[in-house]
Amino acid sequence: MKEGVLAALSGVIIHPVQTLRAITKEKPWVWGIIVYLVSSWVSFTASFLTGWRSLPEVSMPSGLNLSAFLAGVVLSVPIFSLVGLLVFSGIYHLIARLLKGEGSFVSLLSGLGFASFPTILTAPFALLGVAGGLFGSFVYNLAAFAVSIWVLVLNIIVIRENYAFSTGKAVLTFFIPVILLFVLAVTMILLAILIAVPALRSL
Repeated sequence: MKEGVLAALSGVIIHPVQTLRAITKEKPWVWGIIVYLVSSWVSFTASFLTGWRSLPEVSMPSGLNLSAFLAGVVLSVPIFSLVGLLVFSGIYHLIARLLKGEGSFVSLLSGLGFASFPTILTAPFALLGVAGGLFGSFVYNLAAFAVSIWVLVLNIIVIRENYAFSTGKAVLTFFIPVILLFVLAVTMILLAILIAVPALRSL
């Protein structure tokens, strides 16, 4: 990258539109994936530690060490994160092309990777969530929600800049998969009810 990775990361925070526009043009996809994996790992670990503290004590199955279990969970995050990034990038790219967008998949992948960077900022709040009791957990959850909205907006900016869309078209591209998943979930629930009701009446 012309200005360096650190400059790009700070630019995502300070000047997101210009920075993400430049990233989609330069296509630093390797760095995009690295940033995404690190951000996802930090975010998940922070969320996991905060959530684990509030859970009641559970007994582990015989032969399964708690430390090994936690290590497996934490180490598996990059794998699932990478799969998720590739799948969602592919879905967004397909939708954008159907909407006559001209950007490339690699550009989108690069932009979405860097757009995830703010999730790292949840880590300090996770420490507060672990040590601060109920109030700390509340602050962490509030911060995590705010960062999620922030990253969502950055993702929409990436789509807009990569495909030369209007803001409305970029928002539509982003939410089409969400809408489809919601419709699918509702359909499955309704089908389950339609199947279950006659079965219950016959009892």
